[in-house]
Amino acid sequence: MKAIAVDIGKDHRQSLENRIIYGNEYSLRKRLKGLVGTYENNLKGFIKYKNQFVANAIDTRNYLTHSNPELKERACTEKELTIMTYQLKLMLEICILRSLGFEENEINTLISKHERYQYDYIKNRFVISII
Repeated sequence: MKAIAVDIGKDHRQSLENRIIYGNEYSLRKRLKGLVGTYENNLKGFIKYKNQFVANAIDTRNYLTHSNPELKERACTEKELTIMTYQLKLMLEICILRSLGFEENEINTLISKHERYQYDYIKNRFVISII
C-alpha cells in the first residue's frame, strides 16, 4: 500500500487498495460462471444463455451498486430484474440441496414438482412463477 503514489486521486487509490486486499478472491463473474456451469443440468430451461445471464447479472449489479450511467442500458429492466432474482434464488436452492447431499436427478425431480417452477409445454421451456 505504501508503494501507491501519493499524488493519485482518492477513488483511484481506494480501487488499488481494494485490488490488493481482495486480489486473491474470485470475481463475481467467475463465481457465477462456475455456478451456472456446475449446475447446468439443473438450470436447463431456466437459464437459456449462460454467458448472457452472467453478463446481465454483473452489469445490473455494477449499475445498481456504482450508479455508473454507462451501464444503464446494459442493466436489467425492473421486469427482467424480477426474473433474474428468481433465477438466482433457484441457483441458491440448488447449491443448498447439493450441499445437503441431493443428487442432480433428485434436485430435478424436486424442481419439477414445485409449483414455482413449472414447464410450459406450449413454449417448450420452464416458467418461474412469481407467487
